[in-house]
Amino acid sequence: MSRQHIMQQAEDSLRRLQTDWIDLYQVHRFDDTTPLEETLSTLTDLVRQGEVRYIGCSNYAAWQMAKARGVSDLEGLEHFVSSQSQYNLLSRELENEVMPYCDAEKLGLLVYSPMARGVLSGKYKSKSDMPEDSRAAKGEELIQPYFTDANFEKVEAYKELLGDQGYELSQFALAWTLNQPAVTAAIVRASKSHHILDAVEISGWKWTEGLKAQVSNI
Repeated sequence: MSRQHIMQQAEDSLRRLQTDWIDLYQVHRFDDTTPLEETLSTLTDLVRQGEVRYIGCSNYAAWQMAKARGVSDLEGLEHFVSSQSQYNLLSRELENEVMPYCDAEKLGLLVYSPMARGVLSGKYKSKSDMPEDSRAAKGEELIQPYFTDANFEKVEAYKELLGDQGYELSQFALAWTLNQPAVTAAIVRASKSHHILDAVEISGWKWTEGLKAQVSNI
C-alpha cells in the first residue's frame, strides 16, 4: 500500500477501464509494512486530483479501520466510506466486531462470497461428492475450509427450512445476506445468465423477524 504502488495501480485501472475517474477505490488487505499515513495521504491525493471519488478498504479488522479513521481525523485526510469482507450463512465472523463498527461509523459494508463459494447453492453433498465442472473439482483452495460435516448439515437444514417457497437455496442464502441490516450490498459471482436473474428476483425479498430467528437457530 505504498505511494508508488497505489499511484501506479490507480493509473493502470483508469487505463483499463477507459474512464477518467473511479467511483470507489478500495485497498485490499491491511499492509503493516507501510505507514497508514502514507497510504491514506496517497488515496487523498487521488481524490483531490479527481481520479477517485471515494475510498474504501477490504478485509480490514475493526481495529484497523478504527486506526485508519484516527489517522484521517488527525491529518485531515479522506476517510474510508466502505468495508468489503466475506460474509455468508456459513461464515459469520463479521458479526463480532466489523459489522458493529461499520454500523456505528456509518461505513457501507460490501460483502463477497454470500453463497460460500457455491457451497450454499446445494450442489455439494459432501467432501467426496463434487460435480465435475465445479470450482472445487477444479482444485480451488479457498472453498476447502467450507467442506466440513457441520457445514453440510447446516446446508441440509437450510434446504428443509426453505421447503416449497419457490426459491433456490442460492437465492435463500443471498436473501439472508441482503436482509442483514448492516449490509449495504452483496457481490455475486455469475458464470451463467440465470445467476443474475435469480439474484434480481430475490433482491426485494424482505424477511420477517421470525424467519431470521429460525435461520439463526440452525
